[in-house]
Amino acid sequence: MQEVAEEILGVIGEETVASGNRISRTGSIGIAFSNYYSTATALLREADLALVKAKAMGRSRYHVLGRVPEQQSPLERLQLEHELRVALDARQFVMHYQPQVRLADESVCGYEALVRWNHLSRGLLSPAVFMDTMEASGLVIILGRQVLEQVCEAIRSHPHLLGPISINVSAVEFGDPGWFERFQTTLRTYGVHPESLVVELTETTMLELTDDARGALDGLRTMGIGIHVDDFGTGYASVALLRGVAVTAIKLDRSFVAPLVDETSPGLDLVRGIAGLAVGLVPTCSLRCRRRDSPARVATGPRSLSSATPPLTLTAPASPNGRIQGWG
Repeated sequence: MQEVAEEILGVIGEETVASGNRISRTGSIGIAFSNYYSTATALLREADLALVKAKAMGRSRYHVLGRVPEQQSPLERLQLEHELRVALDARQFVMHYQPQVRLADESVCGYEALVRWNHLSRGLLSPAVFMDTMEASGLVIILGRQVLEQVCEAIRSHPHLLGPISINVSAVEFGDPGWFERFQTTLRTYGVHPESLVVELTETTMLELTDDARGALDGLRTMGIGIHVDDFGTGYASVALLRGVAVTAIKLDRSFVAPLVDETSPGLDLVRGIAGLAVGLVPTCSLRCRRRDSPARVATGPRSLSSATPPLTLTAPASPNGRIQGWG
């Protein structure tokens, strides 16, 4: 796709002569990719956002919004999809749980559920290997159902957890008309209290929400389930979208917090500003930061953020093999 965009820009940029005058042209291209449940409206909106970004980069530029599909041959994609179907039938997808730590006192206040493919010959594989194909084929709906079941079983088996467990839900799942009803049924089946769960969605997913999906989010909040926006600051969603979704927390991408070492870190004011913006738009919203350091390194973060409004939480290394453990 990038090669095609460059070729188009090259053709547009060729000089022409009209009435003896040389005319130079430039163009900008925005590129977006659809998934299994993308709507025409959402796809055009994302392409338009990509075009705005391309224009901001200068003349004769293109920009790709979101993830680019892996460069696989049709046969390789079919093979991977087949393997994923077999893996789902065999329930080869397992959960790891990453503690979320409150910076004020370094105590565990929740967990994030991370899915891994326990491949028979290749070992544990991250979502980077399979998630694009999962979403493109619609298999992510089945995966999401299995993830929710495993997380609900973990909650039922650990009645004294130190906080709720967050699960990631894709735009494809939100686009499935039966998703919300199945979600409610699963919670009832496992006897899980809604406040024990948090649903996370990315900025890109927010852009693709249909009216029905927004209704599902409102239903989740009515039940008492938290709504977190993941990887905030990496996409191109308008901050104003926070007003239209019942958000309870935004999670800054780790690129914002990785440079934070002490009170003089240049990015500290930016994080404080985002925190103030979030709570200004959504008074009940909190701020969370994604950082994959050791527990000791996390504890050395800037102390002034521990008293920030909204409160700040950091993530810690995940625990393997479905175990849920405390901090320290």
